[in-house]
Order: sequence, then C-alpha cells, then structure tokens
Amino acid sequence: MDIKITVEKINNDFTSLKTEDGLLINWPTNRLPKSIQLGQFLVFNITDHGQKAEPEKLAKELLNEILNIE
Repeated sequence: MDIKITVEKINNDFTSLKTEDGLLINWPTNRLPKSIQLGQFLVFNITDHGQKAEPEKLAKELLNEILNIE
C-alpha cells in the first residue's frame, strides 16, 4: 500500500508530514532525504510481510528508530 504524504514543516529533529486524509505525522528529519523541501510529496510504501511482531518488541524497535538508537 502506498501512502502519499506532503512535507508541512521541517525542524532539526522532526519534520511534520501530512497524509492525504489530513493526519499529521512527526517523522525524524534524519530519516528523510537531505534534499527534502516544504510542499514536497513523498510516497511511503507499507508492506505486510505476514508476520506478527510481539507488541513489546515492536514498541522497542519503534522507539529505537525514533530516538536513533542502534
């Protein structure tokens, strides 16, 4: 599934992204292309690999990605 997103606001740490249905998402700026610009469209691809993650493990992985922890 592809999700079209518009860049709404760029900060050092987080960039505000807006989905087609108006949902705002704060995404780590360092996880976006360096050439990103206001008003630019991005396409996020969501793929279901048919696996179920353990909720605790999934939460930890998401936090590590957001906080940029290896």
